[in-house]
Amino acid sequence: MQVVAKHLCLAAVAFLIAFIVPIYLRRTHVTEEVGGRCHGAGPSERDAAGGPYEHGAVASDSAECSRIGRDILVKGSVVDAAIATLLCLGVVQPQSLGLGGGFLMTVYNKDTGTSQVIDARETAPLASSEDMFAENPDLATMGTWNISCRAGPGPRVVGGPPERYGKLPWRDLFQPAVRLAEEGTCIGKHLARAIRVRKGDIMDRKNGLREREREREREGEREGERKRERERERGRERERKREREREREREREREREREREREREREREREREREREREREREREREREREREGEREREREREREREREGERERERERERDDVFCDEHGTMLRENMTVKRPQLAKTLLAVANGGADAFYTGEIARNLVKEIQENGGIITEQDLLDFRPEITTSLNTSLPDGLTLLTSPPPSSGAVLSLTLNILAGYGLNSSAKHGVYDKVLTYHRMLEAYKFSFGQGLALGDPNFVNVEELTKRMVSKDFADELRGKIDDTRTFDSSYYGISAPSPDIRGTSHVSVLGPNGDAVSVTSSIGRFFGARFRSPSTGIILNDHMDLFTLLGENKTRIYSSSPGDTVQPGKRSRSSMSPTVVLDSSGDVRLVIGASGGRNIITALTDVIVHHLLLGVNISSAIEKPRLHVGVIGGVASMDPERRRPFKPEVVLYQLEKMHGEATPEWHQAMVQAVTRENSAIFAHSDSRKGGFPAGF
Repeated sequence: MQVVAKHLCLAAVAFLIAFIVPIYLRRTHVTEEVGGRCHGAGPSERDAAGGPYEHGAVASDSAECSRIGRDILVKGSVVDAAIATLLCLGVVQPQSLGLGGGFLMTVYNKDTGTSQVIDARETAPLASSEDMFAENPDLATMGTWNISCRAGPGPRVVGGPPERYGKLPWRDLFQPAVRLAEEGTCIGKHLARAIRVRKGDIMDRKNGLREREREREREGEREGERKRERERERGRERERKREREREREREREREREREREREREREREREREREREREREREREREREREREGEREREREREREREREGERERERERERDDVFCDEHGTMLRENMTVKRPQLAKTLLAVANGGADAFYTGEIARNLVKEIQENGGIITEQDLLDFRPEITTSLNTSLPDGLTLLTSPPPSSGAVLSLTLNILAGYGLNSSAKHGVYDKVLTYHRMLEAYKFSFGQGLALGDPNFVNVEELTKRMVSKDFADELRGKIDDTRTFDSSYYGISAPSPDIRGTSHVSVLGPNGDAVSVTSSIGRFFGARFRSPSTGIILNDHMDLFTLLGENKTRIYSSSPGDTVQPGKRSRSSMSPTVVLDSSGDVRLVIGASGGRNIITALTDVIVHHLLLGVNISSAIEKPRLHVGVIGGVASMDPERRRPFKPEVVLYQLEKMHGEATPEWHQAMVQAVTRENSAIFAHSDSRKGGFPAGF
């Protein structure tokens, strides 16, 4: 098997476990055979329409997980609902998130009017270094070298009592996810596509397990032959011993004959014989000891064989848990059932034992052992040292008395804030979406704002390692937005250096987002990820956890230019450091402090462009939330330091005449397969609406 990533970031193993100790949930599920045909339960009529709801709603990229979150929200807090939903998504969407990844959460408390951000994203392991990928850049995207450390469960992550965020018992939050992992879930389109994309990695691992099993059997046969040869040698030795004994008897007979001839000599000979007899006794004793030692060795060998058989049985059990293949070794496809029994055991252990079950128990020891056996550098100390950070949100004002609450560095909330501040200065309103000219002008300004914001965002990094305080303040200020807006020419574009763009942004696809609005006015926006599809493509055999590949989000020294995602020296690898991220979980308040919008996205570098597009169209241009999310989008890509206009290949941009006019300024559009998926809950005139992006096939749930 390939070396499994040199450093999985300390992402949030119990990433949901990560900061609170409460949750509850209950549901029924029809058990199905692994690989059997199935059909996921669809949404209710009201959920399919996204509302309206009276009390609250949950939007995720899985209808089943949204319902689970909704059921929790009825009795618990918004954080309870978010955690239960994330745990469910870790089972239903394993290509995107799970216990082996991290998350970023923005929490708004209506009673106190305060907001906090919980950063439970991955940190680089203690043994990591700036040039760790210099000799083999491929390790940055696959294997255990690439694994970061994770957040963990329990009160210690929250830094306070359960009442701080949750209402329900910790164990109850895990029950729905445990049941889904045990009984199986139906593979949807997005997971099926991820399995196809990673088919080679999955089959390589499965074939590797079988080859190791065959090699163990061959070694067992060779050891059996060696044992039989040793037994034959002992038989030959016993025969030689008996022959020596017969020869000695003949010698005694000759000796008696000679003694009759020489009496004196006979007496001396008897003495010599007595001495020889004593020696023979000692030899017999030594032989008996050798026999006893041989028996002890055979017993030890039998014990070793029992241990090897136990290990083979455990390996067979792990291979049976090769969850993305059926019993015939065939890859699972859409509308087939997948079960994750090992993950179910892990979830149950953490549900019952809390943080200690993961950080100091058998789970931690097995996980670290498996990572290190496959070349990784994470240690038990990495897990013990991990602490999520709780900070205040990054706030900025928007038109009509709105306030944007989002995540500070090393996330991209400041990039989102700057982009929206630049665009808000144009006084956008519903007229900007009518007519070809107005649409072309609006999208041109959006594309230019993206470029300036991305250029500034390259200098962001982990505040614990890089001083980004002044830059962050500047990025959320109106004056700086005015300055950059003044550089935008409505008739042309410029070279990438004009915008400060010098390197591409990371393209991380394995991400998921959950938006929650509660009956009491509280809100949670949380984004979670394990990196690319299936993270490091390494699943822990003993725990069922799929580990992240987030080390390649850092500036990686010594690689080809196409693999360097940042030109910022402040974003190089350092032990305990968090990399820059496009995550931007966001809550928008109205002038009364009530939640107007809960929103976030998955999709790597396209998160910012997708969020900006939806927020601008929904809040500034008056488009309803479903239409704002479902409409085609334009993104900005950076290849070789050159910015390009990237429409979505699966959702062609309309009207074509607008795209044609934009191409005159921005160059030929480069359609891409990669999409961003937005999940949002909005409040309009006391009614609540929610929408889950159909690009990933989810539906919201509310009440």
